[in-house]
Amino acid sequence: MLRAAVPEDVGPVGALAACMGCETAAADAVRLSLEGGAVRVTVSDEGGVNGFAVWSLVLDEAEIQYIAVSPECRRRGIASRLIDEIAARASVIFLEVREGNAPARALYKSCGFAEAGVRRAYYSDGENAVIMRKEINRGADTRH
Repeated sequence: MLRAAVPEDVGPVGALAACMGCETAAADAVRLSLEGGAVRVTVSDEGGVNGFAVWSLVLDEAEIQYIAVSPECRRRGIASRLIDEIAARASVIFLEVREGNAPARALYKSCGFAEAGVRRAYYSDGENAVIMRKEINRGADTRH
């Protein structure tokens, strides 16, 4: 089930984001999104958070800052549903992903994203970020 984040989600999102190695940043982003009224979506299953996306929308352009799904819930379409939710509100979506994160890059490509550039040494460990972009075509399936 998709739903908007609520203040009680900050802790569970932080715990889930730990598997991304950025629990403080993700929890802080959710907290700021809640406080600032920014758009955010979480996925919950039986009351627990098993995936989330933090994103911003300026006019009709969305940027995904964080997206994560718990390891035991991956490959169930949760990330795709989160992306679809964002796509319903935007005409284009941008994100950055680690160059070495092949599973995430494959997921984004399967959702219709194309590689649009590279940010050299973007991450604190020196790894590059691949910039990805998805154009939303309202006359067709939003994922292909």
